[in-house]
Amino acid sequence: MIITDELFRISLAKLFRTGIPAKVAIALSGGPDSMLLAWLLRNHKRRSNNLDIYAITIDHKYRPESHREAWRVHEWVNDWDINHIVKALEYKDNLDPSTMNNFEEVARDERYKVMSEICNRESIPALFMGHHRDDQLETFIQRLQGNSSIFGLAGTRSLSPLPVARDLSPAESPAQRRLQVQIVRPFWEFDKADILETCEANGIPYVTDPTNKDASLTRRNYLRYLIGEVIPNRCVALHPDGSTDDIDLTSPYLSIQRSELVKLHASCHEFATLFEDKAQRLSQYLRSHDLVKEYPQLGSLELTLPRPCFQETNCMVTSRFLYRILHLYSTLKHYHWAYAKLERQLIPRIAQFLEQHKPGTLKITMMNLVFEVTNNDQLDLIPMKIYRCPIVTKNAGAIEKQLSLGAEWSEWELFDSRFWIRARSRASQKQIRVIPYLHKIHKPIVEESLLAEFRPNAKYNTLPVFLEEDTQKIIAFPTLSIDLPDIGLEYEWSLKSNRFAYCEQPSTA
Repeated sequence: MIITDELFRISLAKLFRTGIPAKVAIALSGGPDSMLLAWLLRNHKRRSNNLDIYAITIDHKYRPESHREAWRVHEWVNDWDINHIVKALEYKDNLDPSTMNNFEEVARDERYKVMSEICNRESIPALFMGHHRDDQLETFIQRLQGNSSIFGLAGTRSLSPLPVARDLSPAESPAQRRLQVQIVRPFWEFDKADILETCEANGIPYVTDPTNKDASLTRRNYLRYLIGEVIPNRCVALHPDGSTDDIDLTSPYLSIQRSELVKLHASCHEFATLFEDKAQRLSQYLRSHDLVKEYPQLGSLELTLPRPCFQETNCMVTSRFLYRILHLYSTLKHYHWAYAKLERQLIPRIAQFLEQHKPGTLKITMMNLVFEVTNNDQLDLIPMKIYRCPIVTKNAGAIEKQLSLGAEWSEWELFDSRFWIRARSRASQKQIRVIPYLHKIHKPIVEESLLAEFRPNAKYNTLPVFLEEDTQKIIAFPTLSIDLPDIGLEYEWSLKSNRFAYCEQPSTA
């Protein structure tokens, strides 16, 4: 099937309810997917005459010829009225990417980092990518092999936030720049064959990357080979004389041929979308009824959930809701794995506790958080407190941050993977250690002047405090805005941004 301008327009209309943004970017690798995407957007611009298009080509330096290919792409799109940017990746310690065991992961993170920087610099809210149905299918099989949840099996959505490999400081975050870049995938409902056919019919040039056919290079390449060549050959009937039929109805491989996998993935995607939408509606309901109370200064929150949230299929909805909001408070390094813990461990344990119909409180520690659930059978609402789990004394040192303060602001430091903090000293140079408050240990070294109006207790455990190196006294609880007067100390703090929050549509402005 050829992807016409009209089919592309329909795809865009599904993605943008209020119209395509005035400025967009394309991840332009030079392959057929992204080249067709650039060509169709160029056609769309000619019709609408109000679209500013940027194309970003990344030179991964994996192959010697990659630099030359990047500039060949530049020549192709030079007459398409597209702002083309070619950027070569720089790897840590100047490592040769061809020697990396985890090249695919490293290159992906660096690629997204560069594209994010460009989109933010140019105020581009939407980054188009040429991902198609075959890409979804390969991801589906990978995650099926990894025992993924239904949301993992569904794959990425046609509209999703630009992935960020690390937590951004307030100076870097979208909240500061008032821009959240979204990835847009208008080819999700088209096959690779459709893209190749459309390129051929319209004479659209593209680069062919030979590494994409090397089944030994990446797991995705191997799956592509498996789906496209191995399984189809196993489904063909082979006769003694060497002749073949179109299909062997007795082949055990029929259930995993491409067409069947596409159907299975579509079912998973539909199912996951249904529950994701329900989780988002639950979030909206709880917030509109003041049932979500967040305490950023304490790094904690309190939820009040209707009892049905812990019954039957609602458990999955509740798990997904929690996953979307807890990143701010969790210190997990690999938070994207957290959903399975919520669905398969936390929520079932809470549901079992409530089914006993006994009054009391259940405490569960998971994801470096304490979930404190109280049951009262006379009430239809279940209160839940969520806060940082206690920090073991021997682990406190690994969390500490050292600040050398002068008249200029220090660099932002991420404390305990939760709080961004920076400070400066107007009066004199100061050496400050930011440490987690442990009441039993640190109460005796809280500066006496602070105690005149403030009584610290175990409630403040794990919060960052400023320890002055010269006096070995705690002189500030920055997130509580409590400090010694007249010492010339200024500070700013913020919870980290939620990288797993619900996606909003890019603005058309």
